Amino acid sequence: MGRHVAVALIIAVLASLSLSAEPLGVALTLTSANKCQGQSPEIRLTHVPAGTAAYKVQMTDEQVPSFRHWNETLPAAGPVIPAGASKAYYGPCPPSGKHTYRVRVAAVDSTGKVLAQGDYAAEADSR
Repeated sequence: MGRHVAVALIIAVLASLSLSAEPLGVALTLTSANKCQGQSPEIRLTHVPAGTAAYKVQMTDEQVPSFRHWNETLPAAGPVIPAGASKAYYGPCPPSGKHTYRVRVAAVDSTGKVLAQGDYAAEADSR
Protein backbone atom coordinates (compact mmCIF):
# COMPACT_ATOMS: atom_id res chain seq x y z
CA MET A 1 0.00 0.00 0.00
CA GLY A 2 1.39 3.34 -1.02
CA ARG A 3 2.06 6.00 1.55
CA HIS A 4 -0.60 8.36 0.13
CA VAL A 5 -3.20 5.59 0.15
CA ALA A 6 -2.43 4.78 3.81
CA VAL A 7 -2.75 8.46 4.80
CA ALA A 8 -6.05 8.74 2.89
CA LEU A 9 -7.34 5.62 4.65
CA ILE A 10 -6.44 7.00 8.09
CA ILE A 11 -8.15 10.31 7.29
CA ALA A 12 -11.29 8.46 6.13
CA VAL A 13 -11.41 6.38 9.32
CA LEU A 14 -10.96 9.44 11.54
CA ALA A 15 -13.68 11.32 9.64
CA SER A 16 -16.11 8.44 10.20
CA LEU A 17 -15.85 8.61 13.99
CA SER A 18 -18.95 10.31 15.37
CA LEU A 19 -17.99 12.17 18.51
CA SER A 20 -19.95 15.15 19.74
CA ALA A 21 -18.16 18.41 18.99
CA GLU A 22 -19.10 19.84 22.39
CA PRO A 23 -19.68 18.25 25.76
CA LEU A 24 -23.24 18.03 27.01
CA GLY A 25 -24.05 21.15 29.02
CA VAL A 26 -25.66 20.32 32.38
CA ALA A 27 -27.29 22.84 34.73
CA LEU A 28 -29.53 22.47 37.77
CA THR A 29 -30.35 24.06 41.09
CA LEU A 30 -30.80 22.06 44.28
CA THR A 31 -33.55 23.49 46.48
CA SER A 32 -35.16 22.30 49.69
CA ALA A 33 -37.69 20.43 47.51
CA ASN A 34 -34.82 18.26 46.19
CA LYS A 35 -33.23 17.38 49.53
CA CYS A 36 -33.49 14.17 51.54
CA GLN A 37 -36.56 12.33 50.27
CA GLY A 38 -37.75 15.12 47.99
CA GLN A 39 -38.26 15.06 44.24
CA SER A 40 -35.52 14.97 41.64
CA PRO A 41 -34.43 18.40 40.37
CA GLU A 42 -35.06 19.80 36.93
CA ILE A 43 -31.95 19.38 34.76
CA ARG A 44 -31.41 21.73 31.83
CA LEU A 45 -29.20 20.44 29.01
CA THR A 46 -27.46 22.14 26.11
CA HIS A 47 -25.61 20.73 23.10
CA VAL A 48 -27.86 17.65 23.04
CA PRO A 49 -26.81 15.63 19.98
CA ALA A 50 -29.28 14.48 17.33
CA GLY A 51 -30.29 10.86 17.88
CA THR A 52 -30.44 11.13 21.69
CA ALA A 53 -33.00 8.59 22.94
CA ALA A 54 -32.31 8.68 26.67
CA TYR A 55 -30.25 10.27 29.43
CA LYS A 56 -28.19 8.29 31.93
CA VAL A 57 -28.12 10.30 35.15
CA GLN A 58 -25.89 9.77 38.20
CA MET A 59 -25.52 11.87 41.33
CA THR A 60 -22.80 11.26 43.89
CA ASP A 61 -21.72 13.06 47.03
CA GLU A 62 -18.08 14.05 46.54
CA GLN A 63 -17.48 13.72 50.29
CA VAL A 64 -18.94 10.17 50.23
CA PRO A 65 -18.29 9.02 46.63
CA SER A 66 -19.35 5.43 47.24
CA PHE A 67 -22.97 6.54 47.83
CA ARG A 68 -25.07 7.14 44.73
CA HIS A 69 -28.05 9.41 45.23
CA TRP A 70 -29.26 8.84 41.70
CA ASN A 71 -28.45 6.22 39.07
CA GLU A 72 -31.09 5.97 36.39
CA THR A 73 -31.76 6.06 32.66
CA LEU A 74 -34.61 8.38 31.68
CA PRO A 75 -36.23 8.80 28.25
CA ALA A 76 -35.18 11.92 26.37
CA ALA A 77 -38.07 14.24 25.59
CA GLY A 78 -36.14 17.40 24.75
CA PRO A 79 -33.35 19.34 26.46
CA VAL A 80 -34.94 19.32 29.93
CA ILE A 81 -35.34 16.49 32.41
CA PRO A 82 -38.38 17.67 34.38
CA ALA A 83 -38.42 17.98 38.16
CA GLY A 84 -39.88 14.84 39.70
CA ALA A 85 -39.15 12.69 36.61
CA SER A 86 -37.17 10.15 38.62
CA LYS A 87 -38.48 7.22 40.60
CA ALA A 88 -34.98 6.25 41.79
CA TYR A 89 -33.82 9.53 43.34
CA TYR A 90 -32.62 9.90 46.91
CA GLY A 91 -31.82 13.55 47.40
CA PRO A 92 -28.85 15.10 49.16
CA CYS A 93 -29.18 14.95 52.91
CA PRO A 94 -25.81 15.79 54.47
CA PRO A 95 -25.69 15.18 58.25
CA SER A 96 -23.68 18.37 58.83
CA GLY A 97 -21.99 21.14 56.89
CA LYS A 98 -21.95 21.57 53.12
CA HIS A 99 -21.46 18.72 50.69
CA THR A 100 -20.79 18.92 46.96
CA TYR A 101 -22.90 16.72 44.72
CA ARG A 102 -21.66 15.78 41.25
CA VAL A 103 -24.40 15.18 38.68
CA ARG A 104 -23.26 13.36 35.56
CA VAL A 105 -25.49 13.06 32.51
CA ALA A 106 -24.81 11.06 29.35
CA ALA A 107 -26.94 11.39 26.21
CA VAL A 108 -27.30 7.93 24.67
CA ASP A 109 -28.82 6.64 21.44
CA SER A 110 -31.33 3.79 21.13
CA THR A 111 -28.52 1.19 21.33
CA GLY A 112 -27.07 2.70 24.53
CA LYS A 113 -24.07 4.29 22.80
CA VAL A 114 -22.93 7.46 24.56
CA LEU A 115 -23.23 10.42 22.19
CA ALA A 116 -22.17 13.16 24.62
CA GLN A 117 -21.71 13.61 28.34
CA GLY A 118 -21.28 16.36 30.87
CA ASP A 119 -21.46 17.07 34.57
CA TYR A 120 -22.36 19.72 37.11
CA ALA A 121 -21.40 20.28 40.74
CA ALA A 122 -24.03 21.60 43.16
CA GLU A 123 -23.80 22.25 46.89
CA ALA A 124 -26.30 21.39 49.60
CA ASP A 125 -26.02 21.93 53.32
CA SER A 126 -27.45 20.10 56.29
CA ARG A 127 -31.08 20.57 57.08
